[in-house]
Amino acid sequence: MNIEKLFDHWFVVPLHWLQAIPNNNVSFIALATALFLYERYLIAYLKSKGVKATKDRKIQQIADDFEVDKKIATDFWDVMRNGILHQGMPKQMEQGGKNFLIGSFTTPKIPIR
Repeated sequence: MNIEKLFDHWFVVPLHWLQAIPNNNVSFIALATALFLYERYLIAYLKSKGVKATKDRKIQQIADDFEVDKKIATDFWDVMRNGILHQGMPKQMEQGGKNFLIGSFTTPKIPIR
């Protein structure tokens, strides 16, 4: 199977079927999928430019792509990418217990029942 067919098989078709689920209950899964696809894009894009895909370069590229400053890009990377892709939810605290702030918003505290 070529790379385009694999991409369709792994991502396009499953994400298409998620649309059938009512009330936007799949948005979190779609976001998580978008995050790891975006990270894959960052690595491929930087490599195509002859740049090593270090954490710092990826964060700078995020800042460039979304037209935000490096602090916001760093916080986004830490809260969303490191939180969702490593812990299954947005990161809410720094190690040591400080609440995480991103620009002008914070991650919500959602009680577990």
